[in-house]
Amino acid sequence: MTSLSEKEISSALSSALLDGDNDKEETEGLDEDMITYLSSMLSELSTEDLAEGGEEEGGAVFDAISPFLESIELSSVLIAKACREVSSLASKKIQGSNTVVRGNNKTNGFSSREGGTKKLTKGVSMADHLNTQTEAEIDANNYMWG
Repeated sequence: MTSLSEKEISSALSSALLDGDNDKEETEGLDEDMITYLSSMLSELSTEDLAEGGEEEGGAVFDAISPFLESIELSSVLIAKACREVSSLASKKIQGSNTVVRGNNKTNGFSSREGGTKKLTKGVSMADHLNTQTEAEIDANNYMWG
């Protein structure tokens, strides 16, 4: 399962906490550095954990970020809003990754004229290219140890 990136989480937290609708006094202690820190913490959690619980106490998002947001005296309404944003983003990511592609055994649903997969007609050995050395490498190996 894919996880949410710090950038995705950061944009969700910023939209919930730093938008123009919030009172400036209420978000006084909150800045981009705090958002970046919280985003890095949340990016270490799995997408499933982020999607579960939401704004409820005991949910992974709430438990991870609420102590920091409470320490700067942010209201419980804004904390819940931030948790809701991150949880809904994770839920959307999970729903988007549950898409199933079906096809037949020969082409996996793609025809070769559409730029899909096609069977190779001759083999290629990558080992042939591993043994080639440039003249500088050969020279360096000859004189490396004196």
